[in-house]
Amino acid sequence: MAITAEITASPTFPAGTVVNIYEERYFPGVPITGKAPGIAPVKTATVASNGSLAIPGCEYERQYVAGAEVAGVWRYIAFTAPPQPLTEGPAGAEGATGPPGATGPAGPKGETGPIGGQGPAGPTGATGATGSQGPEGPKGTTGTTGPTGPQGPEGKPYGESEIAIAYRKTAQNVKGNLNNKILLDTVINDPGGHISLANNSYVCPHAGFYHVDGGVSIKGASVQFVSYIYVNETAPRLWGNRWVMTTAETEYSSQVGGVIYCNAGDRIELWCYFSGAAETNLEIAESKNRLSVIPAASQGPPGPGGTVERGTSLPPSPVDGQEYDYVADATNGVIWHLRYRAASASAYKWEFVGGASLYAAVAASETTASGTYVDLTTVGPAVTLPLAGDYDIEHGATLGASGTCYLSMSYAIGATAAVDADNVETSMGTSSAAAVARQARKTALAAATALTAKYRISGTGPSFSKRWLRVRPVRVG
Repeated sequence: MAITAEITASPTFPAGTVVNIYEERYFPGVPITGKAPGIAPVKTATVASNGSLAIPGCEYERQYVAGAEVAGVWRYIAFTAPPQPLTEGPAGAEGATGPPGATGPAGPKGETGPIGGQGPAGPTGATGATGSQGPEGPKGTTGTTGPTGPQGPEGKPYGESEIAIAYRKTAQNVKGNLNNKILLDTVINDPGGHISLANNSYVCPHAGFYHVDGGVSIKGASVQFVSYIYVNETAPRLWGNRWVMTTAETEYSSQVGGVIYCNAGDRIELWCYFSGAAETNLEIAESKNRLSVIPAASQGPPGPGGTVERGTSLPPSPVDGQEYDYVADATNGVIWHLRYRAASASAYKWEFVGGASLYAAVAASETTASGTYVDLTTVGPAVTLPLAGDYDIEHGATLGASGTCYLSMSYAIGATAAVDADNVETSMGTSSAAAVARQARKTALAAATALTAKYRISGTGPSFSKRWLRVRPVRVG
């Protein structure tokens, strides 16, 4: 027997995506975002326009994995087919009637005489045994709903109660031609108490996926230099950007980040490697030699059905707690789930709860000779803000040089020119390249403001490629 399973696929799989279905028992290990499955699917299904995915022909209570390549990246959702439906049997038969009570004894026979009045009735016989219980009667009507309880305290923003951050505050030597563990000694944030300074690591509280970011900065030398994420002091689980330099610089920084699966009790650690000198020192600052870890959120059970209004403009008369799905980019399926908070001190009271970011990218490798911020041959990437509000803006690129060169990427905000305060930058030696990125929060931006990437250089042989710009709202109005 088979059943149709239905899951919520969006935003993991956009509407219209053809999704492969695999039996979990044949899946080679834990599905990791970005990695192809390596086995053939048992069936396929297509994501509906409302974001749901119906998979017919599933075995009852069988565990499956849904997977598809979206924008060049493999994504997965694990699910279990529903159990076999139960049907209600017929009502039980009515219990049998108990036997009649025993007859009372006859009164004594009197002498024959005139007919007297009627004598008293004999005693009532014993009550018969109770019959078996009959079928349950129909259910009564539901009572009226009680009054709404008081509003609970405001929760923390997503991730704030879980993110852990630590860094190396005091000086540390690192050895050349060896892998070096960064000896974390100062906690910035650790609400769950999962950072162990004794082991210079983050200790995983449970099995699951974790988002990890790290960065290491060392004093300059002519070296190869790279940062890693280790687990339990074994081989690297994540590799950072790698420097291969032929001329000395004053400082090198390598960034590493990604999602990894860990077991409960595993230790996540920050490491680095460099060659070319006996030893050097870390560059010490709170923003450097830093490890950040947050457990990746897992999908909870389906919530109760409800109706959330959706549209391309905000409701004109919102009430406190009202939720709304704003269609930020219908072409690319970008929908922002917003909640109205009347008590907010901000002019922008629609707060972002979830959804995808606005995103633009230019893959072409292009150059400029300008020492001030200008467009490249292919302008952008650029994103236009649909609503006024506060936004988190991320941008990055792969920067390269065939000679000694300084490269900088920033962005114009409407008519306001790009500035170094918003840039990502690096100094490059001959025949070198590095991927760089940065996030910043910009407040009180007007609706219809265009954010457009700009570029400047100093030196010879620069190139900018794989340029991207990502924008996510904090609150709008």
